[in-house]
Amino acid sequence: MTDRTAADLPLGVACEIERLAPTSLSQRALWILCQALSDDSVYNEAHVVRIRGLLDVDALAKALDEVVRRHEALRTCFRVVNGEPMQAISAETRLPLEVVELSAVAEQEREAEARRRAQYEVRAPFDLERGPLTRVQLLRMARDEHWLVVTRHHLNGDGTSSVILARELSVLYNAYQAGRAPALPALPAQYADYALRQCASANGCWGRKHKTSLLIGSKPSRTCPRSNSRRTDRGRRCRAAAGDGSCSSSKRPSRLR
Repeated sequence: MTDRTAADLPLGVACEIERLAPTSLSQRALWILCQALSDDSVYNEAHVVRIRGLLDVDALAKALDEVVRRHEALRTCFRVVNGEPMQAISAETRLPLEVVELSAVAEQEREAEARRRAQYEVRAPFDLERGPLTRVQLLRMARDEHWLVVTRHHLNGDGTSSVILARELSVLYNAYQAGRAPALPALPAQYADYALRQCASANGCWGRKHKTSLLIGSKPSRTCPRSNSRRTDRGRRCRAAAGDGSCSSSKRPSRLR
């Protein structure tokens, strides 16, 4: 399998920017660090959810679409404005659910192949400027067993947000599979709202520059470098526990429902 570059990766729906927001202090620090590194997978994190039982792929894809609609962070890439990184939030972004058939692989080799593919995903780069900064792959191990591999750049998520993602995917999947409306409460705020409040309270040039670049009519630069990432653990594995979608390092298979 050959190495991929950011230009080779599927982009899903083009990232048409709806609005700009300042980065948070932690995002800005990480973005600056990414520019100095040469390994494009340093800050990628892969979370693997093992699903036992028959899976409704259409319901899962619909649940994924709704999670992306609810959370701006999953629709965010990064642009440079007046020399400063900004969150560039698109009105609509779809994350393709790539289904990979592994059931034909010899049973004794199947799990090793799934792990190899998950590692390949976590090493593949993201394009910070174009996005999306999340990839979702469904590995079909057997008719009644799947691995859901969610790979994200750390600029757009952390361990806590991954727990929320797993929980909401579980709730939405169960609702859509049962043919009923999901019962998730409206989100009180988005991550960009937090960054805006942090920016407004910041002193010095960082706060002033961000406020200036938020003026109506500011245009995002198209020269933002790609992500350069690599962690010593090369991503982490997670599972969605039944009911609450909690996350842990356990390798024991678990159910979405």
